[in-house]
Amino acid sequence: MPEAGRGILCRLINQAGFYPPRNQYRKMDWNNIELPADGKACLVDPFTIDDLLLQVSCNCPEITEAAIMVELQSALNQRMFDAWDVFEANKETLLAAARKDRKS
Repeated sequence: MPEAGRGILCRLINQAGFYPPRNQYRKMDWNNIELPADGKACLVDPFTIDDLLLQVSCNCPEITEAAIMVELQSALNQRMFDAWDVFEANKETLLAAARKDRKS
């Protein structure tokens, strides 16, 4: 992506407060999940190298190894916190599904 385009995208992302949704993933009510039969619901949001590079470009005035490590850790921590929130909101559903799988 050209640098000018990356700057515009960073501003839009920061104004919205979130990354744009990805069409290839299911939209789910994370506080009341319905487990799909194929088991393909993501508990942890995907994070690509492009996502990391965009986050570094938007957030780091100076690009260094340490800055990239901080951004990577921040992104991974946020995804883990989100996964725990989903688990806490849906632990009864997940427990029932795990017990059902054990029986079959």
